[in-house]
Amino acid sequence: MFDKWYKKEKPIQGLTGMGGGVSSRSTGGGPFAFVATGGTKSGPTGGYFYHVYDKGQNTSFVVESGEGTIEVMLQGGGGNGGQGRGSTTPTQGGGGGGGGATGVWNALVSKGSYPVYTTGGPGPSRFGPNPDGLRANGGGNGGPGSPPTAPGGSGGTNDTNLAGASITGDYSGNAGGNGSFGGSSGAGAAAGGYPQPNSLWWRPYISPGAGQGNEGAGNPGDDGNDYGGGASGGGGGQPLDGGGAGPGKPGGSGGGGRCVIRYPDAI
Repeated sequence: MFDKWYKKEKPIQGLTGMGGGVSSRSTGGGPFAFVATGGTKSGPTGGYFYHVYDKGQNTSFVVESGEGTIEVMLQGGGGNGGQGRGSTTPTQGGGGGGGGATGVWNALVSKGSYPVYTTGGPGPSRFGPNPDGLRANGGGNGGPGSPPTAPGGSGGTNDTNLAGASITGDYSGNAGGNGSFGGSSGAGAAAGGYPQPNSLWWRPYISPGAGQGNEGAGNPGDDGNDYGGGASGGGGGQPLDGGGAGPGKPGGSGGGGRCVIRYPDAI
């Protein structure tokens, strides 16, 4: 009657690669414990491990063993501000950069390597294979000061193209402001995840700030904040003594992207 406690069984082998794997409910050792590396890992804090990939940290999230559902937050980079127009009258400011999208997903992962791409400037942030995977697209660049308009950049959007993943927070970036005649530039836009409450686990990892538009001519655009904010457009050329105008000013640089992954310490 005690054979079932002492009979030696061959363990089931987990599948490797992007699909398959064996579930585990413990990280406390054993051949099927969920163990992952990559980025800057911390925890467990509040019952979770965290992996943070800052802008330009393009490596991988590696599941060394086990299978489980993780949460993935991606922040797209903010767009660049447009060049201001000068030297002719009327001068015109450049458009502001759009804000990057903020996306939050649940994703089932198993043993294997998952590429992570975080932009060092405007553009998408991605988890998983390219061109598929999870993607938070960056904000569009602001248009240059050129009549009749200097449009602000469009806000970024999210894409879900990874088997076993579902989006739980879908926040498109905001559009940048238009440049105007007289040299005033458009303001950069905030990240898609703003305004959202700080109580959301991912909210402290994004920056809502963006470059502010310049009210007058002759000023360069402000840079966007990293992790979401778009940059303001450049001001048009400031009028010169004796007539005419100086050169248009460059727009600011957009903010970078970020990826944050978390999962319970007991999957």
